[in-house]
Amino acid sequence: MRPSDIAAKLKVWLEGKGVRRATIVGHSFGGLVGLELAHQFPGLVEKLVIASAPAFGLDAQAKKLLTNPVAEQGAALIGRLPLWKPLVRGYVQWLFGDPRKLTDRHVEGYFQSLQNPGSWPGMLEATRAVGEYKLQAQALIDSKIPIEVLWGERDRLVSLVDGERLAIAIDAGFTVLTGVGHCVPEEHPEAVVAALRSTTPGRKAKDRGRSES
Repeated sequence: MRPSDIAAKLKVWLEGKGVRRATIVGHSFGGLVGLELAHQFPGLVEKLVIASAPAFGLDAQAKKLLTNPVAEQGAALIGRLPLWKPLVRGYVQWLFGDPRKLTDRHVEGYFQSLQNPGSWPGMLEATRAVGEYKLQAQALIDSKIPIEVLWGERDRLVSLVDGERLAIAIDAGFTVLTGVGHCVPEEHPEAVVAALRSTTPGRKAKDRGRSES
């Protein structure tokens, strides 16, 4: 569950499908995978759209908690317990900027994913990888890949400040989505489509801080 390893395997998978150049959209942890794809294989990535990615890791206290052996025992225990759908709904509502946009279909998707074998230990491993992640900012700038960063104004999981920091660090365009939380592709898919269709390279200083309702 390390972004660099997933990126390497994704490249092999894409090439196996005959894909030599691609526009990549990465959200949250997937955003780190997208950044790694662009860093490791710049020839593969035609354009990069990143949303709500925790590219600056975790604070020292969170890292200490995650490396504690008790964390592994807790993840294994949770994985053996029956999953309560109202609890899943409550968490996803917290992620959404406007909980009224949350549908039963959204909740069901998260609920089914969390029931997969190994999902909880996998999330622990992925969260540890976030804590260890090192953004290769200069390599991304040198790649000349057009990059657009999208961020929800109400993101409670990865702060808007971190979104702006990321856009500045990699010289990318930056769009703030009004009323949107962490789940950008689900809450505001139109913004993702607009970023994909845009013919204007993302890395322009005037683009930073642009707002979209």
